[in-house]
Amino acid sequence: METREQQHQTRVAAPSEEFQMGQTGSAASVAAVACGILLAGRLSLESLMYMGFISMSGKTALTLAALASLSYVICGPLLLQARLTKRIGQMLVDRVLNARCNWESDTLRSFCEVSLWLMVVWSTYVSSEGGPIGLVAALTFGTCAGAVLAVLGELLQQPLRSVERVLRESSARRTRLKTAEEEEETFVTSNIVMLVLFGPTVVSTVYDNCSDMAVLAGILVLGGATILAAARVCQAWEPTRHLGNILQARILNTSENWREHPGRSALESTFFCAVVMGVYELHGDALFALQTGFMSGMSIVIASEVFAHGINFDIKVDDSKQTSVPPVILGYVSFMVLVCFYAREHETVNSAALSVIFNSLLWVILGRCCSAVEAGQHLGQIVNRRALDAAENWTKFPVRSAVECSAWLFGQYIGHRCGSVFASAVIGTAVGIVAVSFSEVTAWHSKKLRRAPQAKKLRGNTIKGKWTWDEVYKHSSPEDAWIVIDGRVLDVTDFAPRHPGGPIILTYAGVDATDQFAAFHRPRVYARLAQFHVGEVVGDKSLPTKATEEYRALRKKLWEEGWFEPRLPYFAFKAVVCLLLLTFVIGVLTYLSPVWILTRTFVAGAAMGIAWQQIAFLAHDADHWGITSPPSGSSFNPLSWFLASVLFGISRSMWNEEHSMHHAITLRPQEDPQFNYLPLWLISKKELDVAGTHVGFLTRMLVSVQHWTFLPVSVVIGRFNFYLISMLSALKRAVTAKNSRELCGGLLDVMGMVLFWTWYVALVCNLDTAAERTLFVLASNWTVGILHIQLVLSHLATETFTAEEERVEQFFAFQLKTSRNIDSSWYDHWFHGGLEFQIEHHLFPQLPRHNLSKVKPMVQEICSRHGIPYRSTSFSQALRDVLSDFRGLAMDIVNLKMG
Repeated sequence: METREQQHQTRVAAPSEEFQMGQTGSAASVAAVACGILLAGRLSLESLMYMGFISMSGKTALTLAALASLSYVICGPLLLQARLTKRIGQMLVDRVLNARCNWESDTLRSFCEVSLWLMVVWSTYVSSEGGPIGLVAALTFGTCAGAVLAVLGELLQQPLRSVERVLRESSARRTRLKTAEEEEETFVTSNIVMLVLFGPTVVSTVYDNCSDMAVLAGILVLGGATILAAARVCQAWEPTRHLGNILQARILNTSENWREHPGRSALESTFFCAVVMGVYELHGDALFALQTGFMSGMSIVIASEVFAHGINFDIKVDDSKQTSVPPVILGYVSFMVLVCFYAREHETVNSAALSVIFNSLLWVILGRCCSAVEAGQHLGQIVNRRALDAAENWTKFPVRSAVECSAWLFGQYIGHRCGSVFASAVIGTAVGIVAVSFSEVTAWHSKKLRRAPQAKKLRGNTIKGKWTWDEVYKHSSPEDAWIVIDGRVLDVTDFAPRHPGGPIILTYAGVDATDQFAAFHRPRVYARLAQFHVGEVVGDKSLPTKATEEYRALRKKLWEEGWFEPRLPYFAFKAVVCLLLLTFVIGVLTYLSPVWILTRTFVAGAAMGIAWQQIAFLAHDADHWGITSPPSGSSFNPLSWFLASVLFGISRSMWNEEHSMHHAITLRPQEDPQFNYLPLWLISKKELDVAGTHVGFLTRMLVSVQHWTFLPVSVVIGRFNFYLISMLSALKRAVTAKNSRELCGGLLDVMGMVLFWTWYVALVCNLDTAAERTLFVLASNWTVGILHIQLVLSHLATETFTAEEERVEQFFAFQLKTSRNIDSSWYDHWFHGGLEFQIEHHLFPQLPRHNLSKVKPMVQEICSRHGIPYRSTSFSQALRDVLSDFRGLAMDIVNLKMG
């Protein structure tokens, strides 16, 4: 094995070797970096001008950028001379000397740094009213901002690389356990991908300054590069990986394709070039020609694969196969029918092709949407199969496929004769569905989709009977998951992916989940457990303690006496308060004179933040079904969605899953998703014992000052971080949905957050200047940032338990030891929104907020009888306890000896 010195020398030598081998690609690399910087500057300038922050000519902006760059270059060596600033100076020097390497290895980071740096330079110059003073201020603040951004870039390097890796790498590569060598490899962004991402700015520049033929040639080249980039993106997702491989092979294996499959290559190339040239000549729009060329290139490649059911058009018909009509012939016929129908109406083949592409996308979207609705799920599956299994359908059922395709195209033609793209889409889709439904009429009656879960079939030779705890524990994987509720063993393997609460159900695979189930489900749900029943558990491994028995008796009593019934007038009053706050904000911004600057910014912003805080409390109540009762057979909560996504601006589905997990495994080290803050904060030394935890330089540095960063990060950054992770989570859920519930949740969250930003931006636009808008946005979001302190204050600086320790404690004692109440008076209960009774809320999550205080004495009695601590302190004391605990953990991480 190599020594550490040898490995280090190998890694040091690698860059120079790569440089020598990659001289031929240096031009593309430099061009890619130049395109990236140009686009970063252009987007920054146009964004500032669009928002009304600045107004300047392009030449002025370019001059400022050049002078700021010179100042940035000079500042680095100067900072290197001082001992305190030597490290920052080295970062600035590295940014300048290794610009190309930085853009290749960390494209996203470099793009963000350049964009934000230029925004600071230009904004400072304009806000200082220009002139020599403005120039000096712009250079000074711009250079300082560059230094700060360089430091932040280093700190956020790994998270930003992770974002790029998610976008670029395949899911198989992400889930593969990395070897030591893989951990050391450099993360490099492909130059061709950078060119495709940043190249459109250059294309528009070429269009403005070059001849038409040069533009056309550039469009063709960039169109091919765009197809290649799309291929790389498709390869990153398992369902589209095969498509990505096909598209990539068309571009990278051009000579081989022409040599082995000349007919196919000629048809695809001619179609692609004809569309690009036709669109450019017809519209004179280079970017539109690029877009249509990209879509047409992808469509003809996909069509050739689908119709040929292979990799070429030059296939020979096997006489031994009983296929009446070769699929490729039917493909040609359908394409010619398309040309005949549309050529006269659209005047160009390109227009007809775009119409078919649009209707194809509509067909796929319709299939997914139908699958998400109970009444149309069977139809949605049929529509999806027609799109996803096109090649198989053409091979096995050529006549049926030809008839359906012809009917679909004929419907589009009829709709187009009405002179409307909308009519073409609607009529074409309707006729296509009728044709598909007619061909599936026999299967429609024999294979009805049953939404109600069927009685489970036991795996293997398993029979209902008695099971020991050791035998139950063997069924603790997602592929074979048993849980125990009230002594009954339930096989939930097939149900787990459909569980409305998300993956939390698998956390208790192989163990007892009696109290967790009872806490989150209504009593009526117990009747549905019979279908999963596989036997009974024997043994005394999980006998309830006396405290647990009293807790269960209290819970049963509360259900029987109607304590879980919400009092609607109470929540109606809360809603009215929120409505009045929102009305006050709208009235101030709309009708108050602009001279009242402080009122229109700080006062209205603070009122907006308080309104958001109270809306968040109502959304929390609603999502726990503490305001309304859940409908039978449905997990969607429309009130919670409206409050959380439309009015508060977060992903309801993400919060629901994470919060359910938090309630069940509160503070479990690095498993509770709402209390997993490494490397920013350390909440327990038990987190360091979790397998795979690495305490590196970044973790040490951030944790060592966590008692100083806790309040600023929670208030200043917490709200904006919530925005970002909510939108990313919703988009990911919609794109990678495995079932209709996930798809609906993701799409509804995206729609809700879009509505939120629509009304919020419209509200902010009532302010006159960019400065007022900025102050209002900061005031509103920083005021609601207090909420993020409230959300964590009731759990931090308490005890933490591993999974094994938690099961020993049992649910009642475990929740008491990981939570605290906040002492409140009658006048400040509204400020805490029910979170002041965190203990009672965790023991009875579905208990309405107005009954938590009444249950508190009953819980305290159980605690006093069994010696279980009941934490309840003031808000200020709880904050002091948390900061003190954070400081102690910070000192521990500083003194930690690294092995």
